[in-house]
Amino acid sequence: MLVEKKPSQAIRKASLVIDVKDTNDGVNVPMSQSEPWTIFAHKKPQKGWIAYNPRIMRPPSLMGDAKFTKLVSWNVNGLRALLKLEGFSVLELAKRENFDVLCLQETKLQEKDELEKSKPVILTGDLNCAHEEIDIHDPTGNKRSAGFTNEERQSFGTNFISRGFVDTFRKQHPDVVGYTYWGYRHGGHKTNKGWRLDYFLVSESIADKVYDSYILPDVTGSDHCPVGLILAL
Repeated sequence: MLVEKKPSQAIRKASLVIDVKDTNDGVNVPMSQSEPWTIFAHKKPQKGWIAYNPRIMRPPSLMGDAKFTKLVSWNVNGLRALLKLEGFSVLELAKRENFDVLCLQETKLQEKDELEKSKPVILTGDLNCAHEEIDIHDPTGNKRSAGFTNEERQSFGTNFISRGFVDTFRKQHPDVVGYTYWGYRHGGHKTNKGWRLDYFLVSESIADKVYDSYILPDVTGSDHCPVGLILAL
């Protein structure tokens, strides 16, 4: 029996391609050996949502006598994988971002029962949850996916937001789509079927000191990309 197969329809995605020749700090760094900096729009943009573009959405570098601390966090799939990266290295990332603290995560974040209450807290890492619909490429189709179930999202709100932590990226960019994780099974960065799983959460007492909370989607070599935070002191 012959079965007629219908030709698959190509899925078109809106994208903005930017050739990055320099960075905020004026350092020339190759973003990728095979492609320029690419910013993808949401597959099905929701009303009021726009795609995150670190090239134009980050504030200008702090200059003069301004005092600040810059932190970058990156889930690298293990240090061995990081050492095997081709075309980009931690040294190049350091030269480009000029950070004060780099957090390289090898293992999943484990919750602690007690956090220091006598001083402000910065919580960073892969929290394994896309908290809001804007944080995942297909919120309707992923409602039962691990990392986006109602229980996990409620737990995120209860354990972090309700306890006084502020999601720094979402506070700075309330209607912006920005992902930090792309599963290899779904085509990775090429299809931009991403999730925002990596966060900088800070105590409310220092939330107003956050100068910049950003994502570096052009840094490849892992299924996660680095995220950064700049605090004005």
